[in-house]
Amino acid sequence: MAAVQAMLARHEQHYRIIYGSQLAFLRHLNVAIVAPVQNARYFFDTFGTKPPPIPTYTYENWLSFLINTFDIEKYVAPDGQEMFRLTPTGKAFLMWATEQSVPDQKPF
Repeated sequence: MAAVQAMLARHEQHYRIIYGSQLAFLRHLNVAIVAPVQNARYFFDTFGTKPPPIPTYTYENWLSFLINTFDIEKYVAPDGQEMFRLTPTGKAFLMWATEQSVPDQKPF
């Protein structure tokens, strides 16, 4: 029971600090299953039409957050192309977000 509560608390905390563009990329991976690395850059650039809240927040910071929270992982496909995919942790976070009906519309 304590483990479940800890996981739910982690998801809630995670939701509070994730950017809308990062959440949109996770939703994209949930449908696409895998995506080329450059797709992540598209989400950063497209959703980042307004300045990020922190002027020094770079694409690398944006991407590192998703990797360091174990939401996505990078791997090399058989054809040698670098890809991203959603991890079980990332899927659990999206399931929590859906069950809690939290809005996907968030800043940046």
